[in-house]
Amino acid sequence: MTKELEEYYNSLFELFSTKGWKYLVEDWEQAISHLDQVSTIRDSRDLDFRQGSLAILTGLISLKTTCESAHKQIQEEGENL
Repeated sequence: MTKELEEYYNSLFELFSTKGWKYLVEDWEQAISHLDQVSTIRDSRDLDFRQGSLAILTGLISLKTTCESAHKQIQEEGENL
């Protein structure tokens, strides 16, 4: 792993360990619960908007797990060289 890539992951892991990140995740999860209510969808345009919003919020919430998995895979590949 390059020094730049290691620094990138270390910065993200530092971010994920903060209270601010935990608060953001809680806020995003709350937003998802509001967007996920089918009874309040007005039309297909609203549905499309909600689907996009849910995809983005889900991606942000899973960012920590995604980064941890990618980092682990890169480290394992480096060990196999």
